Amino acid sequence: MTTAKDILKAARRRQSTYRLCLRGDLLAEHEMLEADLERLARDTGLTAPSLADESPIAALAAQIRALQDEMREQTVTLRFEAMRRRDWDALLERHPKVDGEDGTYDVAGLAPELVAACLIDPVLTPAEFDDLWDDTLNASQRDEIFGAAWAANTEASNVPFSERASVVTRWREQNSKLPEPGASPEASS
Repeated sequence: MTTAKDILKAARRRQSTYRLCLRGDLLAEHEMLEADLERLARDTGLTAPSLADESPIAALAAQIRALQDEMREQTVTLRFEAMRRRDWDALLERHPKVDGEDGTYDVAGLAPELVAACLIDPVLTPAEFDDLWDDTLNASQRDEIFGAAWAANTEASNVPFSERASVVTRWREQNSKLPEPGASPEASS
């Protein structure tokens, strides 16, 4: 029988994440290369005249892939944790709904305070957070980050279902008679 003590010992507050690419300049470069690739593909077709020729499309595609790898390297994961109920209630009280009971909260005031209160990794000083929030992020990034912090405090913690993992697992089970990658052919005989 599970006791209240067992539940409290195992329980953790809801967390959520947001992946933030720190290099907005690389995104602009990616957009320009994508436009060049689209123009080149439209003007010349998708293949080189022969397999021996160096395709400008292939070279541009390789450049885009390398840039995407660099963008992934320059991406940080922000982790948020739900606030304790009394802290959450106090935060919402400081930023009341604008249009009465059915209105929305004062998001301009609520968002930075919520994000700063819930951000557990990376750990930022108040000044570092202000620099990030006010001087680095654009409006869409602030909205999405606010959404991740909001989700940590408002969304349920049910066990999620991963369709992709389910498909991969089912496929592996159906093909379990196949040798594992790297296994010698003699081992499967």
